[in-house]
Amino acid sequence: ANPENFDARNNNAGILVEVDKGVVKASSFGKLDIAVYGNGITVDGAGASVEFKNGGNIIVPTDTVNNLNYYSMAAYDGTIKYGWSEPNNNYQVSTKNCKVTGNLLVDSETAAINMALNGSNSELKGAVINNEGGTAWLFLTDGAKWTNVSNNTNEIGAVSHLSKLDAHYNNNCNSVAK
Repeated sequence: ANPENFDARNNNAGILVEVDKGVVKASSFGKLDIAVYGNGITVDGAGASVEFKNGGNIIVPTDTVNNLNYYSMAAYDGTIKYGWSEPNNNYQVSTKNCKVTGNLLVDSETAAINMALNGSNSELKGAVINNEGGTAWLFLTDGAKWTNVSNNTNEIGAVSHLSKLDAHYNNNCNSVAK
């Protein structure tokens, strides 16, 4: 369907929600592991959401030669919450190790990615591409790492744009302002 990868929006996806108000929520399951030749998680529907409280590992191809774009998470419209949940407006960060390799994409004002990484074995290797002023929130706690490097040819040298970056120790999330 997308043999020349001219539009990352049409990539294969490990998890794809394209229905308005569509929801994928996995708060009681173990962690999620995705290795896909395409995008890891994609949301593209008004009010659509994907929430993985326990995080996990997402690996997508790195392309620095062929002008191909792959994203570990791509929000065109809707919200991705990864590694946290918000029961009763109280943030809860996963205690699982999460390794995410690939850029994050927020591609509209109505799109958001909220990612929490906890512990020294948790890491994001990728840039945060925010094309249209949506929300990109990265929460690092207890030694989690972010390597701000672009994994796509078209975005080499791209500047990451975060709406909010929080770093805490002892998994204390209640001090985070909304």
